Amino acid sequence: MAATRLLYIEDDPEQRESMAASLRERGFHVETAGSGEEGLERLGGIEVDLILCDLNMPEMDGLAVLSRVQGLHPDLPFVLLTAHPSIPLAVKAITHGAQRFLIKPVSLDEMEITVHQAIEYARLRRWQRQGEEQLSRLVESAPVPYIVTRWSDGEILYANRHLASLVGLTPAELLGRRSAEFYVDADERQAVTDRLAADGFVKDLEVRVKRADGTAVWTVFSLAEAEVSGEKVVLGGFLDITRRKALEEKLRIYHEVFRHSIDVIAVIDKDGRIIERNPAHEKRTGWTDEEIVGKSMFDFLDHDDKKVIKKTIAETGSYRGQAEGITKQGVRVPIDVSIFPIHDAHGELELFVSMGRDISEIRQALDDLAETNRELRDTHAQLLQSEKMASLGSLVAGIAHEINTPVGAMTSMHDTLIRAIQKMKEHLKAKDEDAFAANKKLQAILEVVDSSNQVIKEGSSRVAEIVRRLRSFARLDEAEVKKVDIHEGLEDTLTLIQHEIKHHITVVKDYGELPSISVYPSRLNQVFLNLLNNGRQAIKERGTITIQTRVEDAFVVISISDDGVGIEPKHLAKIFDPGFTTKGVGVGTGLGLSICYQIIQDHHGTIEAESTIGVGTTFTIRLPTNLDEILGAS
Repeated sequence: MAATRLLYIEDDPEQRESMAASLRERGFHVETAGSGEEGLERLGGIEVDLILCDLNMPEMDGLAVLSRVQGLHPDLPFVLLTAHPSIPLAVKAITHGAQRFLIKPVSLDEMEITVHQAIEYARLRRWQRQGEEQLSRLVESAPVPYIVTRWSDGEILYANRHLASLVGLTPAELLGRRSAEFYVDADERQAVTDRLAADGFVKDLEVRVKRADGTAVWTVFSLAEAEVSGEKVVLGGFLDITRRKALEEKLRIYHEVFRHSIDVIAVIDKDGRIIERNPAHEKRTGWTDEEIVGKSMFDFLDHDDKKVIKKTIAETGSYRGQAEGITKQGVRVPIDVSIFPIHDAHGELELFVSMGRDISEIRQALDDLAETNRELRDTHAQLLQSEKMASLGSLVAGIAHEINTPVGAMTSMHDTLIRAIQKMKEHLKAKDEDAFAANKKLQAILEVVDSSNQVIKEGSSRVAEIVRRLRSFARLDEAEVKKVDIHEGLEDTLTLIQHEIKHHITVVKDYGELPSISVYPSRLNQVFLNLLNNGRQAIKERGTITIQTRVEDAFVVISISDDGVGIEPKHLAKIFDPGFTTKGVGVGTGLGLSICYQIIQDHHGTIEAESTIGVGTTFTIRLPTNLDEILGAS
């Protein structure tokens, strides 16, 4: 067995050599040094099992040497010797890391015993530290949240990053805290400690753990008693089962929905046989659990529907539609059916879920609603268009008024300007008529002024006429029946859309001799506007709109034709239906012609359409000449 190696640091040569010789006689291998610096230098070149060091030395005392050695070799045993002992000094030496503190003179036996005890103590401390390091590495490397607590008070000794993350802290923040702080329910901790005391372990216990922010997470953990460095501890591994608990709660809710749903729900196998069903299935079909054993879901459906559903499922894997269910009593019930697949973890078809809802009342309500909607749609469409026309009328009247004011001022000042120029001419002539006539430059200027005045006069008149037409079109005060000139209404409407047609559409007017007849003026203008706009939109590039009027028997006939794209024959019968349009999304609402039809009906007249693809369309309106008499009779 190799001799124990010692380094003896002593500044007194006599004591150093005497003690070294005695220790060698006892079988120790002793190296010596006369100062702290020399001892540290010797330590750098040799390996020793223990250092003996005098406390009181010049330049570097024993405590300073101890501090330096602790930094270089923290596990190396260190024994201090002094001839001037004190309790505070001994405490200081021990707290700084010395294993023993001996008082000179020291007997050889005491020295030998101290050396062996110090080396053994250091070895035990090293094993303890290594064990703690291994335990710490084990805890940290665990793939699940792991913790080590002191059994006596629950103080957390070790915790890995997984556990720290679980409670919302860092591992360093967990150390020193008590495990009791993290139980949502204090009674649960008492139950855990009772089971540990009785059995020595706890396995797969579900407990709520409190996070640092106060929220709770569900965990399942297993605990076991153990001993580390002679101290009783508890080892524990955790799993976060919060998501599992949430899924269990959802499953419970789904099961309640399944049980209490008024809709029929059935779980069926790949052949359609019923595996599970909810109470509504028995209530709706009348078949008991015993009676449906071995039956297929399709046994409760109409024969034709059964074939369609099977075919659809075979092609698409699911079904969504309506069918007729058949009760035990043979009653046929319309149902809304939904069948969808359930796959296993590998994506293989496992089951189907079938859901059915009795739609008898819904179907009847829909039929009633459709009828009511048809009745309301026409009225709503008329009101909507009337509101639009009223808004348009207000806007047109407002614009006309705003234009009329400056036009009036311009006309007045223009008249003043003409009179002023005329007086200037008369003044120049009276002063020197020959010179006035001979001044060619002046005559040219006056001709330009006269020509400009004529242009201004014609422009002002044109604007005034447009304003009059706009105000006439608005007819805000003419919601009641009134005798009007049909041609004036047509002209007013043409004025309103002139800017949209003047560049690519020619308007041909073939007006006959018409009497003034009783109409709803603003509403009839609305019909003219819709028909003329339809004609404009039907003409893709350049074209012609022709307006014809005439009297036939007791009716005034107005025809509005265009040479646009035309209307397909299959659509002609539908063009007066509310909502029908062939103009496409964003162009037509399908209300215009239905409104026209209703307005003409209110006039006790007729409106018809003729069209040829690629040739054009003609709308013909027939209005009675005696609407006032008809309404009076009504």
